[in-house]
Amino acid sequence: MSMVHITNASFRMISKSLRFKKTNLSREELLENISSDFVNDFEDNSLYNNLKTFYNNNELKDFYFIKMVLKDFESLLDEISGNKAIISEFVTKSNSMYAYNVKAPAYHKDSNCQWMKQDFHNIIIPNECRLNQEKYEKATKWINEYKHLAFEELNAKFKIEFECDCDLEEVNRSNSGDLAFDNQEISIKFYSKVKKNFTQMRFFMDGEFADKVGNMKYASSYGLKNTLKNNQNDPYYNTIIDFHTMKETTRSMIINYYKSKYNVDLTFKQTLLDSIGFRQCIGC
Repeated sequence: MSMVHITNASFRMISKSLRFKKTNLSREELLENISSDFVNDFEDNSLYNNLKTFYNNNELKDFYFIKMVLKDFESLLDEISGNKAIISEFVTKSNSMYAYNVKAPAYHKDSNCQWMKQDFHNIIIPNECRLNQEKYEKATKWINEYKHLAFEELNAKFKIEFECDCDLEEVNRSNSGDLAFDNQEISIKFYSKVKKNFTQMRFFMDGEFADKVGNMKYASSYGLKNTLKNNQNDPYYNTIIDFHTMKETTRSMIINYYKSKYNVDLTFKQTLLDSIGFRQCIGC
């Protein structure tokens, strides 16, 4: 059985590609599964109760999927319905959003391959530009022709060329390759910090703007600013942003805990990655 490595960016792509997949588990079953790794670790401030309070069904599903990708990816693929080539599907969708062509991610036979450090750079044409399909295709072609320009100049020329008063969005993501984990340090810091975060989140829920925070607690973090774009001058705006920052930080900590416990090296069966749409790195 040949095992290969993927980067943290590729792992995040797998996670995102599962976002629209479904599970047959109920909310109660998701909570039980996710918190089963932490039984008796949080005493009266249980992970189960806090997850139930702060995270919606889709967020719980994401926790479960990410845990299973790291613990038993093969059984998760058997569980989900629909297209199993989740990365191929995700790349197709990405190419309808980004100006530069997105390629399938690569797996690496050599964990020290230089391409594991390659960063991601792309450009998004916002929906606010209101380009029809023909103009959108023309715009992506134009951006590719002028991609040698600095982003500020490219953006300025784009707005003139396509008579658009909204800015292009530049996307730059660092690809750090493998992350090093100290399991003992992760464990000690994890419990203390997560407890502290949950306490702070409950403080927000009981504070001056409790009703506003409560109404927004299940909002998706990645769509939050757009949801609140007309409320930036309201006194509760920063409280809601702080609450969701704490919530997203806690989510990242739980995911890192699962990485350290189940698959710290991010290694998977080569045949499994082939089946979902990965390609082999040409550099190693």
